Amino acid sequence: MNNISNTTTVNSDSDPEDYEDEYYDTEDESYGPLRKRIDFITHLPYEVVGIILSKLSTAELFECLEVSPKWLDLLQKLPKLWYEVTVDDENYTMINQLPLIGKHIRKYRIYDGCQEILDGSVAEILGGSMNNLESLAWDCSDFSGSDVLNCIGHLQTTLTELEIVYSFDTRYVLPFSIPSLSSILHACPILKRLKVSLHDSNITQYFDKQDHNGVPDSLKLTHLHWHPGAYTDTEELEKLLVLCPLLVYMSIGSFEGSISILAFRNQCPPKLRHLYLDINEHSQSGLDSYSGDYDDNNSNDEDIKLNNDFLTKEEGRMTIKNNNKGMQNKLESLGAKCYNQVDWEELEHLIRIDQRSLKNLTVCHNESFDLTTLLDIFQGSALSLRYSYVYWRSMAFICATLNKYLVIDNQQEKLERNKFETSTYQQRHLPWFIEGLRGAHSRPSSWKVSQLKFYDCIINTTFIQSLLELSTLEDLTITSSSRHPLEIEVLTALIDGLCVSRQQQQQQQTTVAPRIQYLCLGPVTGLTDTIVARFAEIKELKDLTLLKCNDITDKGILGLVDSESSLEKLSILECNNVTSEAKEYIKQKLDQRKCQQKQYRFIKRENPKGGIDEFGIL
Repeated sequence: MNNISNTTTVNSDSDPEDYEDEYYDTEDESYGPLRKRIDFITHLPYEVVGIILSKLSTAELFECLEVSPKWLDLLQKLPKLWYEVTVDDENYTMINQLPLIGKHIRKYRIYDGCQEILDGSVAEILGGSMNNLESLAWDCSDFSGSDVLNCIGHLQTTLTELEIVYSFDTRYVLPFSIPSLSSILHACPILKRLKVSLHDSNITQYFDKQDHNGVPDSLKLTHLHWHPGAYTDTEELEKLLVLCPLLVYMSIGSFEGSISILAFRNQCPPKLRHLYLDINEHSQSGLDSYSGDYDDNNSNDEDIKLNNDFLTKEEGRMTIKNNNKGMQNKLESLGAKCYNQVDWEELEHLIRIDQRSLKNLTVCHNESFDLTTLLDIFQGSALSLRYSYVYWRSMAFICATLNKYLVIDNQQEKLERNKFETSTYQQRHLPWFIEGLRGAHSRPSSWKVSQLKFYDCIINTTFIQSLLELSTLEDLTITSSSRHPLEIEVLTALIDGLCVSRQQQQQQQTTVAPRIQYLCLGPVTGLTDTIVARFAEIKELKDLTLLKCNDITDKGILGLVDSESSLEKLSILECNNVTSEAKEYIKQKLDQRKCQQKQYRFIKRENPKGGIDEFGIL
């Protein structure tokens, strides 16, 4: 801690006892025969010391505890420094020091800890040194279900947030037991946030206490993210809806059987705003809503009437009696599966019910459904499609930005903006996706595409012809993998379609091609200098990015920049045959062009006498 101490020299006849919090070092004579060190930390106000020490990491703070007894006493009087503590394999020695500051800890997290950390943490919690914990998180695989229940049972008067996760894939670790939902609620009834998120694995062993007579009639749980890597049965579901009337966020993994999401939604607590149901394959969906704040003071237990008899079964499909009539909640975010026609009909009806309030929608689908209708009825700001049961090598990602337009004097003006993304799909779903966009584009009041980004997708000429029918498209990105690069025939078809003048399209009575302003491509096989020059023919193109195109050289790039075009920015990324000198020339040339465009920009003003417009030059 030499960085926060100072060194001065004193006379040899000085008495060391005259200086409090000072000591002498006779081994180092660089400043004279005797050197005095003053510990300024012990002389500073608590507020200043707190600001200084707050810049240190948790591991460094624990090292400060061992500097001296006075430092230990000082650090124990600064509880804000110990509000949140995280331990892992790199600082496992901190376990022995937890009794010194345990009473100040409010949030305690174990991240990928070894067995010594787990055993030491459990011992300290059960020993009473951390009795004021409000949040407890296990982020590791080597925990025991009994240890979890014993710890939260010991903290049942203070603990309001519990997290059991594992950041790595549990398929590659030995099976371990986890507590059941009923056991957790029984051990700590005052929990407000509960998150269990484990990868799909062979976790089938639950540590469960059989005696649940002590569970209160109404729990305080407001946020529940329950993805334990195993099925949730109907009994667990029944206890959840009956005992947790204050839920605002709820995400449940796979069920042991089919469930009607429409019936489930009708039975949900009236305060529920975020619902993610039966999408265990994508357990991370909706965690942004889980992290949101919620005002518990607005909760009123008296407004909620419970009915224990609500689960029925019809034709092998679990349904739920609607006992919340007159107390309909309005969902803001929804995640649901859509694997067959029945699922699609329920999802469509549910979206129409919450059409005005629903902002975020996640759909886990297996087979194709009516994407055009979905884009038509969903009026929110974010839509995500996730294809389930797909091998990781087949994963791809598509991101689209859609806008609503209003036609005024034969011109379209943007009104609203919507983000739309889909990922982990199979190649056979790409035509269905593009056809859904085309169908929505043809409807006057539906969303229209302004931005499309394809990552690791195999694009052919047929898809290009469909994309050219999206007249509002302004931003297009097509990046492929090295295993399936973009073919030159596809790129040529794209350039040909974009270079056709709008006058020719109107004469031929064909669909007006989009005015692409931003274009990102790569890698492209066979992209030569001759074809690069054709990008100048795209009249509205202002920003071009070429990625991993190793067949182009300085000659083609310089020719494109020197030609007459609307280009304002050109990015050449990982193109091995383009030199740094050429990239510098590109930057200078385009900067010069921008300056010229600013100097010759036209303005329009009214003539105060005759009413005829005049034009001036800046």
